[in-house]
Amino acid sequence: MVTLLSRAQKSGTAAAITPTRDLPWGTLAWLLVILLGQGLILLDVSGPVRTVVGLFVVVGFPWLVLWRRVQWRSDVGAFYALAAVLLGSILVALLINTGLGLLGDRHPLTRTTIGISSTFVDVVLLLFRPRIGLVNVDAIKALPRTLLAVRLEPVIALASLSVVLAVLGAIRLNNDLDGLVAMLARIVGAVALVLLMRPGKGRWRDHWVLYLVGLALLLSTSLRGWGLVGHDVTREYVSYLLTLREQRWDMSLFSNAYHACLSVNLLPLVFTYASGLHGHTVFKVLMQALFALVPVLVYQYSLRMVSRRPAALAGVSILAFPTFVTDMPFLVRQEVAFLFVMALLLAGTERAWERRRRWVFVVAAAVGVVVSHYSTTYALLMMLGAASAGYFISGLWGRRRNRPVRLIGPVLLNPLLIVVLFAAAWVWANPATNSGGHALATARETIGLLIDDAI
Repeated sequence: MVTLLSRAQKSGTAAAITPTRDLPWGTLAWLLVILLGQGLILLDVSGPVRTVVGLFVVVGFPWLVLWRRVQWRSDVGAFYALAAVLLGSILVALLINTGLGLLGDRHPLTRTTIGISSTFVDVVLLLFRPRIGLVNVDAIKALPRTLLAVRLEPVIALASLSVVLAVLGAIRLNNDLDGLVAMLARIVGAVALVLLMRPGKGRWRDHWVLYLVGLALLLSTSLRGWGLVGHDVTREYVSYLLTLREQRWDMSLFSNAYHACLSVNLLPLVFTYASGLHGHTVFKVLMQALFALVPVLVYQYSLRMVSRRPAALAGVSILAFPTFVTDMPFLVRQEVAFLFVMALLLAGTERAWERRRRWVFVVAAAVGVVVSHYSTTYALLMMLGAASAGYFISGLWGRRRNRPVRLIGPVLLNPLLIVVLFAAAWVWANPATNSGGHALATARETIGLLIDDAI
């Protein structure tokens, strides 16, 4: 995932939309791959092959099609494709749950319904711009020579080692052994981040280091304990288990605001059906592997405003924030919401996109935030509201001084975005799920933290 994100940055958008020599027999070959993977899911075959192939046909293939065949004109087109797949997985599952539920089906979210709907989506995407190849056969044939010619960066080797040590350290601690290996993982990761600040060629190196060190930090916490341990994640897992057991999502199953966060029930449910993995593994590993992208995205977002070193420091600051290690692995709903927040910020600042396209992706990302986590939604509303008000006031001040300043700012500072986000949040929290009541609590907590920091 990170490799392709890096390659997209390195090669640019043109490579992603240029027709290449695809698999022999093209569409037919991909159709067979899809049917094979979906067959493994429907038959509930267990084993690593099912995990890899199942995740590919449900998540990987839609991502590959969107990344390769959509003209993103962006340095983070691979991430936009991933965000679209995550949001699509949630909304398609919600559509199945609602549609079949209205038809009287008491168990709409079965492996069969998810598998059939995923197959339909894969086939539709397969027919989207079929002349644009999804993989380059010539590049695959040259891969052995390419790998032999690649010189492994020492800093990437250290970051990779930190992941291995973090996993081994957590296992040792779970077996009541000492924490030497776990501590060594932190030290090796810290050294990798220090070396990251040195001059280097290629942003792919920065991507790899930030992602791997972030993954090591998350796994060092999430893998502690043989079961699922932590504060909020235990309630999140209850929401997931109830949805999995009843094979439907219904707020009456769990009268708690956590259950309104589809990031901890419908999304993990799709991953479970696709991979055949236990729910613990989905929460402790897969969701952490996704959230580890956030420091990379912060780095990429910062590059739009500052040079490489300050941008790398912004990514490192996310990793260095204590909450990243101590709390985030136990806040899966917030992890997914932050991915959509980054999608919103990145899409809203795409200079190569026309205004309509920015609006479409910003609103889609806002919907992802709303259905993923209520508190993140309210915090985002306050942040965008304050920024929009500040932009408006500065515009009035500029007019008083006879300076031509626009009172209606770009997408992220447009009051219309506040209205859209507020309306979506209200609809989801009240008539849709009846889980409101957290907005004021979030506002008081946020303002309290700001006042404490100021003091």
